[in-house]
Amino acid sequence: MKIKNDVEVIVGDYPFANQLYDELVPILEKHPDKQDRKTNVKATMTDWYITTPQIAKLRKFLLNEVSYKHPINLIDGGKKLTPIFTDFWANIYHKGDYTDPHTHTPAAYSLVYFLKSKWFYSPLFFTSSRQKVRPRMGSFVIFPSYLRHCVPKHRYNESRITLIGNFYYKETVNDNWLYNTRNQKKLV
Repeated sequence: MKIKNDVEVIVGDYPFANQLYDELVPILEKHPDKQDRKTNVKATMTDWYITTPQIAKLRKFLLNEVSYKHPINLIDGGKKLTPIFTDFWANIYHKGDYTDPHTHTPAAYSLVYFLKSKWFYSPLFFTSSRQKVRPRMGSFVIFPSYLRHCVPKHRYNESRITLIGNFYYKETVNDNWLYNTRNQKKLV
């Protein structure tokens, strides 16, 4: 998908969406708000660094997507840069919740994964281009972090749940850079 000024946005489907849904939705439906609505997200949020076995599998899949569709090579020496996650969290929207316009800079790319949603729920809205991505359970959107985006007010009684993360590029020598393991909070 291309948006204003030919900016490439990756939209795709996760092949193991059902397993991820089964593992996370029962936990996240009851999850307390860890950020106290002090961020741009005016909804229930988890800690910044969550993980479970299924989240680890999703992260690996998404890292491969970014590596394949947005490979980066350094000009000096031609070394290949590998994308890493710096954070990964969940947003749980209840009726009346929303997200103010914001960016995720200085990250290179950001992602939204629609864990629990219906097509008519609030979209991911890119403010500059005025384009929106309708939520579809099991789909993801990866976009340059400098794109200003928001989520309009959720108008339904049933929750809308997304997983969010940010990618940076790091020259790697081993797999320790793939995720900020020092700060992870296990959900299960």
